[in-house]
Amino acid sequence: MTVHAYVGGSGIKTVNAAYSSQTCPDPGCGYVHRDNRHGDMFHCRNPYWECNWQGDVDHVAAMNIKSRIKDHQINRFTPYK
Repeated sequence: MTVHAYVGGSGIKTVNAAYSSQTCPDPGCGYVHRDNRHGDMFHCRNPYWECNWQGDVDHVAAMNIKSRIKDHQINRFTPYK
């Protein structure tokens, strides 16, 4: 699969996917908690302000992974704490 990406002109980047389906994808929120995920649904339960962002966990994880490509503070080997 790596070869296909290079042939097609795409690049390959690695990111840390930890907690990507439990993190609110709203750039102004970013609240992380296991209660945000319930099965296949995501609902932000930020207790500090009314975010209430909702969606499919796979979509939320994909949005968070995409945003982490440019985030130099989170890399593949960043510890969870």
